[in-house]
Amino acid sequence: MEVTNGLEQTFQDGKIYRHVNALIVAHLRDTNFNQAASAVASATMTPLNVEFPPNKLLELVAKGLAVEKDEMLRGVSSTTLFDSSIPSAYGSVPAPRVVSLDFRCDILS
Repeated sequence: MEVTNGLEQTFQDGKIYRHVNALIVAHLRDTNFNQAASAVASATMTPLNVEFPPNKLLELVAKGLAVEKDEMLRGVSSTTLFDSSIPSAYGSVPAPRVVSLDFRCDILS
């Protein structure tokens, strides 16, 4: 059972990396950094013609920064949720990590 959960987490991590790479390629291409988009697409084996709504990467980054700011104000660290290490080669994903989350929240009166 534990092995299955680890494999599922590895699979999910891989999907996230592929999605992020596709967002980067689309953003570079849509902002006319075609040579950079081509280099990233080639290095990550991501199709150059991936489609996302305009400014999707910027929208997601803005949302993430807003959440991070909110977490900082509440004293919650987002660094415990994600491993910041970069895989050493294409197709490799970080080892599964065990993360505990505290879902309690303070309700303002």
